[in-house]
Amino acid sequence: MKIRFDDKVALVTGASSGIGRACAKEFAKTGAKVVVHYNVSKSDADAVVTSIINDGGEAIALQADGWFLRSQIPWVKRSSMPESVTDRPATAIEYVYLLSKSKSYFWDAESIKQDSVDPESYQGRRPRNQGAHLQWRNPSPL
Repeated sequence: MKIRFDDKVALVTGASSGIGRACAKEFAKTGAKVVVHYNVSKSDADAVVTSIINDGGEAIALQADGWFLRSQIPWVKRSSMPESVTDRPATAIEYVYLLSKSKSYFWDAESIKQDSVDPESYQGRRPRNQGAHLQWRNPSPL
């Protein structure tokens, strides 16, 4: 049974040569959209991208020079469609990567703050764990 990566994106570092090239091509064969990550070897990376596209896959090249990974943010898909996979569990999480071009940058945390809980939504409800012990019952003897 072969694992499929349809509708997934594979970011392969060092994909312009060696093991990275082999991994990028294998991901493409299994249905992934491939990001060929390279440092200085643009012509080699472009050759890998061309090879993947000629074999019917999707790929782009991304140069490593100057990019910094700031954060890997999980995005929970609340109403995700079921996946048609039988060789692994389905997932309802995708990842968003925050990249920047400089070591220092401005992050405005105040602009994205949200209230975590609406206080009015708790009116009329019992406090947490109050009466929780009453929910447990003794198991019946066999």
